[in-house]
Amino acid sequence: MSYRRNPEVRCLPVSEWPSRDRELWRAIISPGSILSDAGSGAHWRAETKLKLERNYGRWLDFLARSHKLESSCPPKKRLTPELAKAYLWELQRDCASRTTLAHVAGLRVVIKAMAPSVDWEWLERVERRLRNTAQPVRDLVSCLQPSDKLFASGLRYMDEAGRRRPHLKLDESSRFRDGLMIALLAARPIRMRNLTMMTLGQHLVRHGERFSFAFTADEHKVKRPLEFQLPEQLTEPMETYLRVHRPLLLQGQSSDRVWISNTGRAMTAPTIACRIKRVTKRLFGRAMNPHAFRHAVATTIAEKDPTHAGIIRSILGHATLESSTRNYNKARAAVATRAFAREISAMRRKAVR
Repeated sequence: MSYRRNPEVRCLPVSEWPSRDRELWRAIISPGSILSDAGSGAHWRAETKLKLERNYGRWLDFLARSHKLESSCPPKKRLTPELAKAYLWELQRDCASRTTLAHVAGLRVVIKAMAPSVDWEWLERVERRLRNTAQPVRDLVSCLQPSDKLFASGLRYMDEAGRRRPHLKLDESSRFRDGLMIALLAARPIRMRNLTMMTLGQHLVRHGERFSFAFTADEHKVKRPLEFQLPEQLTEPMETYLRVHRPLLLQGQSSDRVWISNTGRAMTAPTIACRIKRVTKRLFGRAMNPHAFRHAVATTIAEKDPTHAGIIRSILGHATLESSTRNYNKARAAVATRAFAREISAMRRKAVR
């Protein structure tokens, strides 16, 4: 059995899993039929299934590299506290704490689905301990930028795309696309899943002089339809992207997705995240991932317009007011942290004088 040795992609693909593991996994995600029941994971979203595949694939890859992956051994027999301890040590050596938590949590979900009758309390305790000690990869407060600044920077980046001398043929088009995505996320900070899936005529539609976006309840995390208009300032840039830059990026290929990569294919979530982080680092000195734009909007409202905090729920598409309140409270804490940092800096400057 072959397996990947790249330390950055240590994940055994499903096609290389032991036959018993593959059968159990397919049964878990099976939608069922007239003659059979649906699997316990049939309701999982495609993104969830893919993440769990990778979580379990990483565990199998660890076993393969440790020469412990015996095809004749049932999955529930392989996962022992001793092997889990060795696996956890490797994860903590190679990954950030939240990534380690994600891999262990995913492994727990899959193994419980494969062997529901087994008592996995010991594994759940490990996951709880990791959850209690996991730390953010980055300081979110320090990397956030106000939404109005992000929006203006996105507009400026598009404007500069046409005036810079491109190193490569598609540089201008890719820069314009990136600037448009940044401005869009600053004004309408939708979730990565919805940003990635955008298709022409289905999610992005022209109504008169304006563009509108629409996602069904099944396509939205909170199971409610999501509809909004593109800001008027982005109407002309979107027209330019669709008429000029998107066809150039396609390079003769066809796709109904809105966001096209430099290779002529629909952009994936990791590709979009990479581009957003690269451009924001270039603009502000600190990278922001697409999800951080949602925190930025809450922080901007808390700082500049706290009397209208109620609009956070509509802007972020939350299902409940509780989610919006939680984000608002975090935003207020971020604002307070920034103010405190400014005060400390001012005091230090005075002390130096």
